[in-house]
Amino acid sequence: MLYLALDHVDKLLDRGLGALLTCICTINDQIAYLNMFETTQPWEVCVLLITRGMSLDFDRLVMPFYPAYVHFPPYTTEQLADILVEQLGMQAAGDRFRAWLVHLHGLVPPAPDGDWIEFRSAVVHLLPEFRDAFFSPTAPQDGKMKKKLEIATSHRVQTFLNTRRRHLFGYHKLGNSIGDPSELISCTNLSQNCLLLVLAGYLASFNPQETDVRFLSSSGGLRRKKRAKKNNAGEGSATSNKKQQISQLLVGPRIFTLQRLLAIYLNLRVEAEAGSSALDLVDENSRSSETREEIFTHLATLVRMQLFQRTTPPHVLDNIKFRCLADARFVQETARYLSFPLNAYLNRAT
Repeated sequence: MLYLALDHVDKLLDRGLGALLTCICTINDQIAYLNMFETTQPWEVCVLLITRGMSLDFDRLVMPFYPAYVHFPPYTTEQLADILVEQLGMQAAGDRFRAWLVHLHGLVPPAPDGDWIEFRSAVVHLLPEFRDAFFSPTAPQDGKMKKKLEIATSHRVQTFLNTRRRHLFGYHKLGNSIGDPSELISCTNLSQNCLLLVLAGYLASFNPQETDVRFLSSSGGLRRKKRAKKNNAGEGSATSNKKQQISQLLVGPRIFTLQRLLAIYLNLRVEAEAGSSALDLVDENSRSSETREEIFTHLATLVRMQLFQRTTPPHVLDNIKFRCLADARFVQETARYLSFPLNAYLNRAT
């Protein structure tokens, strides 16, 4: 018996890789077919699909295979504290750090699906401001010091929550109502061009750079055709190498340069302004007069919202690189909101 565990299945579904999961669920049938003439019984595969949140699409996908659902309860606050003490190397802080984690956990709203990774990100973000308090020699004896630390943490968390991604998206405006996910985009203060920059970053992260000729009008031409003729001798080896490549949708977002992002973005703007009905709401003068400074303002906003990640240090101004962290479902809803044909540009092969 071979056990095959696949984590973050929900992200694979978001990236349109449901067919891959279907192949995995039918792997035992494929093995039995390949060994139908063998006398020995073929080995079997036990597939474990792990997800943080059950969706209707996932339930429909696995229903024909009669799955056995195993629910793992979320970690308790004390268990989370033990995990973070070990991961962050704060054993020397002892109970002071654990007590602070328990207090912080009560201040940060829990994730709806019990995922604690978001809480860990909040701890990593806030820890540098309070680290010295955990190693202060007066901290364990002075109760006032503990109370002062809790008050300071409460004020800092309140400021932190006001700048979190959910507030910048406008989630707090919708309350607990559940409606069309595109409403989460339309109620934000993001401009149409800023949302289009998200699409450009997503394509830059998940498309190979050599496929940019699809939507970069300045690429191609006679020079590219002549170069292609010279490489005919190695066409067979190049084809075999492409077959061995793994889809970037499985690996995750890759890093891209600012120059490549701007090239994709400007060409997508031309495409969107030519055929998108959603962008007709924008004044013609505001479209053509967008300055480079405004584009950098959009980038700073997306980095603050954790939709983009700047991978180069802040003091480095040459060859700036980013990575797109936008959720695939958010990107799809953005494309639908803008009436933009994202699937026509997204490379799902490599």
